[in-house]
Amino acid sequence: MQDEDEKQQNQQNVNALENSAVAQEPSLKQSHKDRIQDSWYRCEKFGLDHGSRPDFATLPKGTLSDLVDQHRSLLETTENEVLPYYENILSNSACMIVLADRQGHVLNTWGQPRFGSAAEHGLVGGNQWSEMGAGTNAIGTALITGEAIQVGRDEHFLRANRFMVGSASPIYNTKNDLVGVLDISSDAYLPQDHTFGMVKLMSLSVENRLIFSAFQQEHFILSFNTNVVSLDSHWSGILVLDENGTIVSANRRAEVVLARDLALLNINQIFDIEMREIKHHPFSLPMKLIAMGRYQFYVKVIPPVQQIMRVPDFRQRADYVSPAELNAHVADDQIKNDQIENTQTVEKMTEVDNQIPSNIPDNVIPLAELQHGDENVERLVNQANKIMEKDIPILIHGETGAGKEIFVRSLHYHSSRSKEMLVAVNCAAIPSDLVESELFGYEKGAFTGAQNKGSIGLIRRASSRHIIS
Repeated sequence: MQDEDEKQQNQQNVNALENSAVAQEPSLKQSHKDRIQDSWYRCEKFGLDHGSRPDFATLPKGTLSDLVDQHRSLLETTENEVLPYYENILSNSACMIVLADRQGHVLNTWGQPRFGSAAEHGLVGGNQWSEMGAGTNAIGTALITGEAIQVGRDEHFLRANRFMVGSASPIYNTKNDLVGVLDISSDAYLPQDHTFGMVKLMSLSVENRLIFSAFQQEHFILSFNTNVVSLDSHWSGILVLDENGTIVSANRRAEVVLARDLALLNINQIFDIEMREIKHHPFSLPMKLIAMGRYQFYVKVIPPVQQIMRVPDFRQRADYVSPAELNAHVADDQIKNDQIENTQTVEKMTEVDNQIPSNIPDNVIPLAELQHGDENVERLVNQANKIMEKDIPILIHGETGAGKEIFVRSLHYHSSRSKEMLVAVNCAAIPSDLVESELFGYEKGAFTGAQNKGSIGLIRRASSRHIIS
């Protein structure tokens, strides 16, 4: 397995960048205890006491109907993203998912909680879960702070609400305006850390879908992450570009990771790439780019649905021969015509060459070309070549930039498993709440998960294949 030093160093750089962004925002430095204490102080200023009954200021049916129509896009997007969670997982877990607008009015709910009737718990359409009326609660406090929060039983200001635990995360639109909040309320028998992680993931999913719905017809969308395997995950950064490369929208993850206001910047001010290169890059092939001269990310290009007229890429022509392929043909001719005295060297190189796939990817260097005259590298290549078909793990370690990943990819493509997937895992890039499920998988209905049919996990996916971490 590839040594983790290089990828962990890049992840540490990204984490440092995120921390610098947090340091610039005073509210983010507050601890959970401080946020709860501040909320209780606000409740006291509102004139509430612990024995007060919640005042939900329930909307009339006609007003609620108008409010639902006003938030139709948010409701439909949330329903499409949330229903799979409920139908496959939460339906057996006695919890309730709640969507509220930016004033705390409940727009819709999913699930069947076991903590009483609707009249008792108050999680029904039209009820307002603001701090002023319901005291400290996940929905109202998340709306005031603009951050995800989990409010435990005894952290609710009103004793009447201490029958449940609420985990809520705000939802921001494509203009970075707070438009609502997503909440999971339960009777506290669920694993709460995981529930909190899932509600944050679900809100990110809704936000990302809002971006795609608004821009995917006519704009280029870039998804970026520190790990190529995680490019399609909800915690990837997303940038929306116009035809000139100007950033017209971004998700919160992108702004946190890159630690700057991205509005109206050009993509070449963020990554080491020009818009013309993005337009001509194969959309199915992720890129490895450097952000702001320091931080390495994998980037996937998602083209507009309505294709903008593009200059034809000569590399896509059927008769195009790349420089690497042309050099390979020349080298083959020279080998055939030259008289090589060392027959053992010829046999070794021929054996390796015969294992090379006919269409070797650009990011793979043949084993025979790795050493470049370095005897130590040649020795390592020979050792690895002898055992790569054995049932023996291979550990490659070295300093950052030594070429560990290049070595691994070359071994993989020269092995009998070259047609199988090379599974790369960067554990540092997986949220701590999801490490176990990402690595070892989960069955349908096992927990508040992310995929409808469950997941076999990255470890099992690498069975009979190769895995890099």
